[in-house]
Amino acid sequence: MVSDEALRFISEVFIGDRGDCYSYKTGGELVKFFNQNFGFEDIYQSGFPSRWWYVLDKLKELNERGQINDFFTLILSKRYLMKDKKINEIEALETREKALKLFNEQLQYDAYQLIQKDERFLLINEAEDLELIGEGGFALVYYRKSDNKVLKKLKDEYISHPGIRSRFKREYEITKSLQDIDGIIKLYSFDENKQLYEMEKGDYTLKTLITERNLSKKEKYHLVIQLMSIMANIHQRNVIHRDLSPSNILFVDGKMKIADFGLGKNFEVIHSHQTMYTNAYGQFFYCSPEQLNALKDGDKKSDGLLIGESD
Repeated sequence: MVSDEALRFISEVFIGDRGDCYSYKTGGELVKFFNQNFGFEDIYQSGFPSRWWYVLDKLKELNERGQINDFFTLILSKRYLMKDKKINEIEALETREKALKLFNEQLQYDAYQLIQKDERFLLINEAEDLELIGEGGFALVYYRKSDNKVLKKLKDEYISHPGIRSRFKREYEITKSLQDIDGIIKLYSFDENKQLYEMEKGDYTLKTLITERNLSKKEKYHLVIQLMSIMANIHQRNVIHRDLSPSNILFVDGKMKIADFGLGKNFEVIHSHQTMYTNAYGQFFYCSPEQLNALKDGDKKSDGLLIGESD
């Protein structure tokens, strides 16, 4: 259950008392809003309660009716914000991001979150909506049922380490910088507070494909050509992966996509720090000899080892 404390906070943001995301609304305006949009038949008269209390009461009733998502979808819509604040489209979208961040910062204490799916905003219970589907050295991987996205999140024991947080953010930034390349897993937002990022869900991995299917030589050749083409485009950006393996080569709608740039490096970015946590070398059976000695010795040729062993 979302707490009354969280609903009060959301109410105060919506009525314009905090956050500067919405205009100030009088009691009469609030009654009109809920009557027109959600079928209430309230009358504004003397003895009207505190504005935030009135909205909180309406939100609790909308939640019971199963209409709470309709409320958030409306007030976070671009058109509503433009009209409410008398702002342009760009300002409305910026305001929406600000409001969404405020709401989620409060909702996290109840293990709830507002997420966007297409043009709607959904209030989800994280415990019920997230399914653990994988685990790495530093992160956990969850499947979010409500919008079919995957979340990669730093493990609790590593969140307090600035070096690991920096490396995790760099993984996201490297992958994000390659989004225009055909064959890179699609990323969405990065949440600094929770140390997680969102990405599209793969249907299966190359490991699954080669384990469960008896591939012909022609099919293997086609896979190698796809992989070489993607990696060539990545290398043209002066980026190396350094951790290629069948488990982080995914397929989405039958299309090959590279993921997991946790050991990736962009040679055009100068990093002013090193941490003990970069002292890894990748997955043993898919690691080049030079990386076994030192990760820093890995280069573009190191990414070619897996390709050379694919047959």
